[in-house]
Amino acid sequence: MNAEVITNTTVKKAVGVGYGTSRQDAVNEALIEAIGQISGVQISKSAIKSTLTVKDSLGKSLDMSYNAQINKITSGKADSFQIINVEEKADGRFIAEVEVINSKTTKSYKVPGLDAKNRRSIIVVPANFNYDTFNVLDETKSSIETNINLSQELLNAITQTRKFNVLDREENRAFYNEKNIIRSEDANKDELLKLGHVMGSDYILLTSIKNLIIEKEKANKYIASTSESFKASVTVQFKVMVTATRQVKFSNTRTYNFTPKGNSGKEIYYNILSEISNKIAAELMENIYPLQVIEVAANEVTINQGNLIVGSKYEVFKLGKNLVDSYTKESLGSSESKTGVIEIIRVLPKFSVGKIVEGQTQKGDIVRSIYSSQETVSEYQKVGRESNAKISENGGVSLPFD
Repeated sequence: MNAEVITNTTVKKAVGVGYGTSRQDAVNEALIEAIGQISGVQISKSAIKSTLTVKDSLGKSLDMSYNAQINKITSGKADSFQIINVEEKADGRFIAEVEVINSKTTKSYKVPGLDAKNRRSIIVVPANFNYDTFNVLDETKSSIETNINLSQELLNAITQTRKFNVLDREENRAFYNEKNIIRSEDANKDELLKLGHVMGSDYILLTSIKNLIIEKEKANKYIASTSESFKASVTVQFKVMVTATRQVKFSNTRTYNFTPKGNSGKEIYYNILSEISNKIAAELMENIYPLQVIEVAANEVTINQGNLIVGSKYEVFKLGKNLVDSYTKESLGSSESKTGVIEIIRVLPKFSVGKIVEGQTQKGDIVRSIYSSQETVSEYQKVGRESNAKISENGGVSLPFD
């Protein structure tokens, strides 16, 4: 999980046998054969004989001269050698056995965290800006500012799902400043290995708030109240686009009606954006990565999604046979049959725990959100949609629109 520089050394060896009228000729012939094996290139005898020289029949100068020249004429594919044996035959000729060695050391940087290959990458950006304004409790907010704020809240919400590689496209100045430090003379050379790991996105999530209304609720003259209450209505368009092809894979327009919380206009404003972001993120997850029961113990179930809302209720569905469109022959996902209802009682960053309040469930069942009767919600979600997300054994996911 930790970031680190990994050093890897590989060693290749090849043995060559050569004959010659002198010890030097025999060694040269053996070197030619061994170099050809290890480099895949046949070195001509004239080239190696004119390049390699033996200054001394024994000793370091011999090795140093040969090693430097071998490395040069093989372009680094062989860097050293050792004479295994040289023997003079009865006819006065020599036979030599030589081993050529190539040692190659490489370094790579291990990026911290889980392997990004098991997740799809996404960036969140506002859609085309317009110059509308919204009246937020006697304060005017521009459409540009509001959509930028929504994108940031969506970034937070999708990151917390831990299902995507969420990429940043806003903090370019900070990124390039750090890049310049890595390239500077003050940094260790190994720091350069961190460069070249920037990821491109698989998907782009574009969002745009089309309408934002926050109003004070009329006070009931028969009920005494010391605090004001508000109601909000927000219309949002969002779509998921494939970066490589610009193909729109998922698109929707939602109107959310709810009672926002907060003690000031600013707090109410950001709570509204946060709640909308959580709803959009939930809808994307239920279309792309539907929640799943990963463990059942007594009357409690564990769901593979953290940071859910304590007290929220979910329907549980058992997957049936795969359904295929008769026209396109594409999979429509699996049929689903409702088996129970659960209520979230405990949440952690990476998973949540619920209790079974109706029916039953088992490991592998799909979980879809419903809402408690106390919450005022618009037609936000369809319950019981089919999903074609396929989860592989190593944690990777094939998305329903791939």
